Amino acid sequence: EDILAIEKEMETFRVFQLWKEHEGGNLNSNQQMSTLLFGYLGLKARRTREGNTTTNKEFLQSVKGHHPLVPLILSRRKLVKVVTGFLKKLPDLIGDDGHVHADWNLGGARTWRLSCSNPNLQNLPSIGPVKDLFVPKIGCAFIEADFSQVELRILASLADEPSLLAAFAEGRDPHTATAAKMFSVPIEKVTEEQRSRGKTMNFGCVYGLKPDTIEKKFGIPIEEAMDMYLSFWQKLPKIREWMNAQRDEVTAAKAVRSPFGKVRHLPEVTSEEENIREHAIRQACNFPIQSAAADITMNAMVEIDDLLPKGARIAAQVHDSILVECKDSQTHSILSEIVLPCMRGQRMPGLKVPLDVQVKVGYSWGVMEDVDDDSEEAS
Repeated sequence: EDILAIEKEMETFRVFQLWKEHEGGNLNSNQQMSTLLFGYLGLKARRTREGNTTTNKEFLQSVKGHHPLVPLILSRRKLVKVVTGFLKKLPDLIGDDGHVHADWNLGGARTWRLSCSNPNLQNLPSIGPVKDLFVPKIGCAFIEADFSQVELRILASLADEPSLLAAFAEGRDPHTATAAKMFSVPIEKVTEEQRSRGKTMNFGCVYGLKPDTIEKKFGIPIEEAMDMYLSFWQKLPKIREWMNAQRDEVTAAKAVRSPFGKVRHLPEVTSEEENIREHAIRQACNFPIQSAAADITMNAMVEIDDLLPKGARIAAQVHDSILVECKDSQTHSILSEIVLPCMRGQRMPGLKVPLDVQVKVGYSWGVMEDVDDDSEEAS
């Protein structure tokens, strides 16, 4: 219905009517879409390395202000992807018992995270109420428990970065703490914009975040983006020291090891191509963090599963969160006596800060309410 509504709105533009009349009007054809964009709308074509014109999402985002049809094309594409790539396939994946039984792949990712397929419950479309389709059995509820900022806690511990360790130990927001350092202001004076920039640097530092990406994300001059970038590394030097140590390790051994002992081989670090080498070095920094987070979550899953009473089960896992289905009457006891103690009690070699967990409860995966686990709201 949403797709048809967008197409009806497109019909109000004369240029669209002409294109449809003379070219066929197939919105799913790349060739006809190119004709609409570059012929009828007169947009300047962007070409790939092979010399072909592109109508991909990145291009459309960059020209969406040139004609009101472009945002409509983007919105329609999102919805078509949800329908064709997910919703149409879902009925065939329902088992004889009326449940969807996805395939969970242990070590399905190179970081040793669980992966999921048929359907991929870890990457459900965010458009519309897709998650609302997933509901517990009648008389049951979902508990979703998510490790809070676990990767950043692991990075702080591995790098021994004092400002982040102090923020976690004292229960303060790590992004505000980072922003206070970067912008040399008291914590209580940090603005929302500054916190957002601190958050971007915290999460992007080990993924090769560069000033040009910061420039685009915040719409700021490249000089300001460069100042922000340099300030982060100057004010949190321990992270850079740890990353340099990871670079030295992978260069020497062509492999890196996680805190739990898992190994990732990265022979491409010797590649003659700089972009391949740099990608391997980023993976050498990313792997110990993501792999440790995966082990912490899976260890918690094992402990929770061992303790769950009859009628309760782990229904899904999405990266750092665990989804439990249980009887309505058991929600409070399972949350307070099993889920939270198991997750908060996890340990990692070298972990220097406590683990925290955020909890939601609901009757569909799409509509979950935050729970203060110290109150009666969990019941």
